Amino acid sequence: MESTNKKSNIGQWGFALSIIGIFICYLTTIPGLICSIIGIKRKNHLVYSWMGFVVACLSVIIIIRHYTFTGINIDLPDGSGHIVFLRKSIHPFLAEYDRNIKFKTNNIADITKPLPVNVGGKTKINVYWYAKEDGHGPFLRLQDHWGEYLIDLERGQIFEMLRTDKRVFIGNVRDNRGAEMGWESFNGKITRVYSGNQDAEEITGKPHSRPGIYIGRIDGTKIGPCRFIRTDDSSEELIE
Repeated sequence: MESTNKKSNIGQWGFALSIIGIFICYLTTIPGLICSIIGIKRKNHLVYSWMGFVVACLSVIIIIRHYTFTGINIDLPDGSGHIVFLRKSIHPFLAEYDRNIKFKTNNIADITKPLPVNVGGKTKINVYWYAKEDGHGPFLRLQDHWGEYLIDLERGQIFEMLRTDKRVFIGNVRDNRGAEMGWESFNGKITRVYSGNQDAEEITGKPHSRPGIYIGRIDGTKIGPCRFIRTDDSSEELIE
């Protein structure tokens, strides 16, 4: 027989915490699961207890699935290895992601560097190749809705790119906040471009400031897992 002792609402608490855990704050998921199990054992508000148990279990599955990095290999055209695009959801119901790049090349092995956070929108990133030229490179350039990122495959570094007034600058990406780039101007002319508290590097006119060779895109806009689509399978799509 179900107990509805007014002094004990553990089953209702389990359901409430589980709902909060799946929709608002995942930190309440485990307390919700525990309360629901206790409610089931005590036969306290059994309907709420069982609903809380089911919701909490579903929340745990979602958390494990969405809060674990998944990787996508991108082979380099010169045969020197590949990079791995790593993505992890920040929230189970919002298209927001932490992103990293792992280097697996002849020069650099198993070094992981951060990309700026995708703060909204499904993953769609065009990838461009730059062969080694004039002592620079090789590079990959990633372009998405939020910006452009230059991957130095020789030094194992990632730079954020800023194009302004027909000039191109790069700043070192130190963490998932990006390079924190901006500029100062006087009388309509740019006097300084900075990255954090340092001056940004200007690469205007260098080979890696140009569009590069399109080799495919990282696409998570379709049904199914995020994947790398090569030029053999699909033509270039504009990033809006």
